[in-house]
Amino acid sequence: MKIPFFFLFAMVGWAQIERPQLGLMLDADGAARPVYGAAASATLGDPVLTGVLSFGCSAQLCLFKTGTAIFASDGTKAAAPSGTAVFTMRGDAAYIYFPDTEQWARWRDGQLEWIDLAPVEAISTATVMAIEEGSISATTDHIALVRRDGSELDFEVADVQQFLAMANGYVQVVAKTCLWILRVEPGREQIFLLPGIPE
Repeated sequence: MKIPFFFLFAMVGWAQIERPQLGLMLDADGAARPVYGAAASATLGDPVLTGVLSFGCSAQLCLFKTGTAIFASDGTKAAAPSGTAVFTMRGDAAYIYFPDTEQWARWRDGQLEWIDLAPVEAISTATVMAIEEGSISATTDHIALVRRDGSELDFEVADVQQFLAMANGYVQVVAKTCLWILRVEPGREQIFLLPGIPE
């Protein structure tokens, strides 16, 4: 039986189609899930890790904070203080702040290195995030994206509880009644609703 070349090539092409992944998000049950599609039309994948309190991702690495450990996407893990963590990601390394114990650490080469830094009140909250291009902070009724040059963009989102670094250029915004994707790439800033409802 001969199969027409058109159908053969169509079948090969179909096998090559993959869903684009925006990054990861934390759902209401504490599961880290991949987010597929485009920012304005996203779908969720199956959990990659459960019991997650907070996380941060760069293009090279994701770190997940559970009750008493940090798990890395490269398979390494380290014991950590109980409670949540605030991540500032930089390539395959990160600075991590543990608000419950007011401790700082650096993640490098699959290990936590404890560092002695005086806590900065702004960084110790879940509603402020340092990003490569500047910072993001939340008030009761909006999010301010402030660039290094002092320029500012505001997004009307009320009751923000937490920011999570999804991937380079994307931040998950956890608000009281909904979840958002904030695109922070210069010149392409936008905010979109994510599937799912926060706790």
